[in-house]
Amino acid sequence: MSDTGLMDRVRGFACDLIESSGGIVEWEPDADAGQGIVPQQVAGCFDQPDETIELSMRADGPGLSLNIAGSFLENAGKALQQFVPGCGSFAMTDLSVRKSDFQPLIDSTFGFQNARARIVSVGMVPVAYHAWWFHATLRSEDAWESVIQTTVNCESCLEIAMGDVLESIRFATTRNGGVDVTRSMLSATHLAEVATMKQAEGFFARIDQRLQADRKRLREYYGAMLKESAKPNRRTKHVPTESELADRERAVKLELQRKLGELDERFAICGYLRPVAVAECQIPSSVIELEVQRKAAKRMFRVYWNGMLKKLEPLACSKCGLGSFNLWFANETVDPVCNKCNNVG
Repeated sequence: MSDTGLMDRVRGFACDLIESSGGIVEWEPDADAGQGIVPQQVAGCFDQPDETIELSMRADGPGLSLNIAGSFLENAGKALQQFVPGCGSFAMTDLSVRKSDFQPLIDSTFGFQNARARIVSVGMVPVAYHAWWFHATLRSEDAWESVIQTTVNCESCLEIAMGDVLESIRFATTRNGGVDVTRSMLSATHLAEVATMKQAEGFFARIDQRLQADRKRLREYYGAMLKESAKPNRRTKHVPTESELADRERAVKLELQRKLGELDERFAICGYLRPVAVAECQIPSSVIELEVQRKAAKRMFRVYWNGMLKKLEPLACSKCGLGSFNLWFANETVDPVCNKCNNVG
């Protein structure tokens, strides 16, 4: 990202933060500086004495400098925690929902490899989705940070790729009560952990590369020391005995193991995953009660047609817990199994 692009993002973030905290910002797009009017408590977060503050991207600018090399980001974190809600509830009120002809759609979307499925009933209801944002941090000799976003269907607890659902202008703020996160937090946290591990693959590779390089240097150093210790002392011309050589070798190996242990501790990776925000989005959808028959056994499943995405959502595999459209079913329990787990089993 260019410096100009980064500055634009920081500026946009600062303006959104101030306005979300109850302030007003006046800043022309091409101007080098702007002005904000904020509540006194918000001004205090940014170490500003007055409610009217000057805004500038320059490190030496007047008033509040938005330069990320300074204290702006740290102070912005204080304002976020104190004045910007971390939970919100929203709803789509003007969304059309499909009401019929689901059986052909079920047949064409899902692959029920060894079972038959028929629709028992269809109902149109608002379905709650939780959009989660996590702050992920990995620390070792170096550090890695990112914001992880995932959206979970609160009923099926499956991740649904909906993008940033709050971008939709059709969402309206709904009830004032708190969001019940217990329905989705466990699934969202697990998904965020998986996403963190995937996104941080480069970080893990760099840390491992440094660790292996330092291990090699240590082994080479102590290997050379061991060879040197086996040579006669040039000053005294003393030739070490077998017992002395064994003692020296044992001492060098113990020291090497101690140094390698210290190295492992220094390069150990600690991970932190902190939820920073969650938005509950009520989306009008169709809930399909589906009867699946495997031989003589039958079982009911609930399938969701997402009113925002205009398509069916997957079923959860009983083994890995991930969503899938291609499924096998167990003989007696009719447990759904995805293609990958079925091949492993």
